[in-house]
Amino acid sequence: MRVLESGDNGPAIEIADDHDTSDTGSDASEPEPGQAAQSNRKQSARARKPKPNPFSRAVERRDAERRKADEAREAERIRMQELRAQREAKEAHKAQYIAQRRRTQASLSKKTRKGQPVMANVIDHLLDKIKKSQQ
Repeated sequence: MRVLESGDNGPAIEIADDHDTSDTGSDASEPEPGQAAQSNRKQSARARKPKPNPFSRAVERRDAERRKADEAREAERIRMQELRAQREAKEAHKAQYIAQRRRTQASLSKKTRKGQPVMANVIDHLLDKIKKSQQ
C-alpha cells in the first residue's frame, strides 16, 4: 500500500497496490479445471486440418467447362477475324476489278465525230489482252 500525502489542510490518502507480491496465494496464471479443457479443445480445433470441400468435384468440373467454353470462344473469335480479313481482301480485289472494268469500258465506248469507235483504244485493249495471255 502506498500513502499519498496531501497538502497542509487535507488528510493523507492510502492507495492499495494491485500487484502486491506479499500474497502467497495460488498463481493467478493457472486456469481453473473447467477452463483447461476448453482451451485444449480450442488448440486441437486449430491444429485440425480443414474439412474437405464436398463439392470439390463439381467445382473442378465447372472450372473445366468454363475453360473449355473460353477456349471455344477464343477459337471462334480467331476464326471470325480470319473470315473478316478474307472478306476485306475479297472486297478490295472486287473493287479494283470493277474500277479497271469501268476504265476499259469508258475507253472502248469513246466515239469519233461520225459515231465510229476510236480504233486506237480498241487496238490498245487487244494488245493488253495478248500480253496478259502470254504471261
